[in-house]
Amino acid sequence: MNLIQVKTSKKIIVLDNLESIFASSTLMNELADIVILLDDTRYSACNINFLIVGIPNGVLKYFSQTKNVESVANRITEIQKVDSLDSAQVREIVRKGFNQLQIDVTESNMTHISSHVHNVSLGIAQRVHEYCEALAYEIEDNAWYYDVSLLDCADHQWLMQGLRQCYQAVESHLNSRTTTVARRNQVIYCLAKINVHQFESSDIDTLIRKEFPTTVPATNMGIGSILSDLSSGCSPLIAKNGKANTYTVKDPRYLMCIKIMLYKDPSAEQVVQKNFSR
Repeated sequence: MNLIQVKTSKKIIVLDNLESIFASSTLMNELADIVILLDDTRYSACNINFLIVGIPNGVLKYFSQTKNVESVANRITEIQKVDSLDSAQVREIVRKGFNQLQIDVTESNMTHISSHVHNVSLGIAQRVHEYCEALAYEIEDNAWYYDVSLLDCADHQWLMQGLRQCYQAVESHLNSRTTTVARRNQVIYCLAKINVHQFESSDIDTLIRKEFPTTVPATNMGIGSILSDLSSGCSPLIAKNGKANTYTVKDPRYLMCIKIMLYKDPSAEQVVQKNFSR
């Protein structure tokens, strides 16, 4: 690269999905070295900035185990995370899409559709658009007539097209055999009910008592042990936050999968997995 040619205008290199290399100390150290080099006069002359994108755990946390963590911290400014769309914004996107495609739906159906899309996509704009595209194709195959059953079809298509790996990771953590209570499944189901980024085992305990009251024993439910298992293995669903007794979900796509894969049978107070043909 010719330094003189590029020094007159700012260049931005986007490093997306930083969490994908978090487990590799070699790659994280290499990235830390590159960040530090930005202050080198030979490279600063190029007027290049890095935009590092990661899940909202605090990007600097990713560099905590690198050899140059303090030097990296001095060169990174963390900006506020991009907020998700709220339910009204998702409804407006759904409405505009249906209007453009000239698909007639009742107001009650519009409310049901937009609520479902907002719930399973977590309001993340990219996922909202992906889901709506999958639903539009299902409606097209149904002669442009909307039926509520098409939401299940769209769930399946959206999950298998973009979330297959996450689906398999969540499935690997479910109870391997049928049990009376299937507490692990209850815990995973409740992960998608948490409304905060960081949570404790007591938060899951409270949700289980609310969602599955008749299955709560007089003794300890062993939630701490289950959360520990979910944070270990080849495809952990959650991560423990240092020495604190709090956890975070490793990827919001896991929550999307859980919302689609699992549902509660209110009559039996059991978590049931939907059967998707793969």
